[in-house]
Amino acid sequence: MYDDIEASNAVSANAGDRASRRSPVDVKPRYLITPDAAVHLGLSPRTLEKHRCYGTGPAYRKLGGRVVYAIEVLDSWAALGTRRSTSDPGNGTVHPAKHIAEPVRRPRTKRGR
Repeated sequence: MYDDIEASNAVSANAGDRASRRSPVDVKPRYLITPDAAVHLGLSPRTLEKHRCYGTGPAYRKLGGRVVYAIEVLDSWAALGTRRSTSDPGNGTVHPAKHIAEPVRRPRTKRGR
């Protein structure tokens, strides 16, 4: 009889320990590393890296030496490309992952002197 009481106390004590400890699986991520952010957006990690280099992609943060993206920022950046039809100009533009060239300015020359 005493063995049953001790066993039930041990089970309830273990359940309390599990409830007080949180495993990393229980925590919802706020930031994603590049491969996970790329999956979230449906892009390849390399495309997301190019966007980062050219300044055409979503804002990112550097934590230590690691690049991370806030999930809200990824969603708002992707929302810039939302359109209802082919004639809808939308609210913004999601640029391709390539360098956007600045206009070439030629130096002025002095003429007639």
